Amino acid sequence: MEKVKFNPETCIVCTQCVPVCPDDVFQGVIAYVEGYLNSITLKVYLDSCTGCRYCENICPTDAIYFDAPPPPLHDTYYQGTNIKFSENLPGDIKDELIATLNSMAPCVRAKLKNSSNLDLTFKYDNSVGYLAKYISGTHEILIGHSSIISHELLSHELFHGYQDIIYPGMANGVIGRTNIEFEQYVFQNIAFSMENYSSLIGNQISDAGLALAFRTWIQELTNSGSTFPNLSEFPDFDTQYNYFLDAYDNYGPSSYSGDQTNSDPDALKTFFDGEGC
Repeated sequence: MEKVKFNPETCIVCTQCVPVCPDDVFQGVIAYVEGYLNSITLKVYLDSCTGCRYCENICPTDAIYFDAPPPPLHDTYYQGTNIKFSENLPGDIKDELIATLNSMAPCVRAKLKNSSNLDLTFKYDNSVGYLAKYISGTHEILIGHSSIISHELLSHELFHGYQDIIYPGMANGVIGRTNIEFEQYVFQNIAFSMENYSSLIGNQISDAGLALAFRTWIQELTNSGSTFPNLSEFPDFDTQYNYFLDAYDNYGPSSYSGDQTNSDPDALKTFFDGEGC
């Protein structure tokens, strides 16, 4: 097994290697003087290396390297689905992903993770920080920390993967970001209703009256959380959807507003077909 090499001349002491190393090869020592940061020293213990190469992938200056090329990646699949885990995922992230996927509630979230339409890969990328990010086109979900993983976060990104199949060219802007995020938001709120978390419904809409109307609409769609809806057969679904889409554009998160296109919520209507519970 080849061990890591280290070039101190090109190291900028960014310490990104410290948290990803499972063997404590790289250890950051922070010095303070009278409460103020004075210096950061990187201690390196090359003999502890077990060759996982997480550090090599994250180093911005190639100060950390191996003489031999990395072995080819062999993605592993999640339990009979097309959801894959890239080999560059640290063990703690992969373990937390599997545990969270395993515990997804029946009906809405379980149907999503088991959907044959999904074909995507979870991949480690420290640049996303304490967030996750779906990359349309390459069908990758980038994730940087295990602590952020939850049913809601995974469902959010998995539904974007579902949308990417339903809307060819999503990466090229054929559907606006406001539409993408609101459709995902409706998915989440139907899930909340089915899981008896009605207090969470509509919590991203800042106008109290519109939030209440949205909550009432979601409860009607799900028969107060007791019925997996068939949205294509729901009276005036498209009209009501577009009404609340406008409300979300105006009173939802500002980062998702201002990019609305005239498109139907086909991903929602394909997914919520009355069969799921």
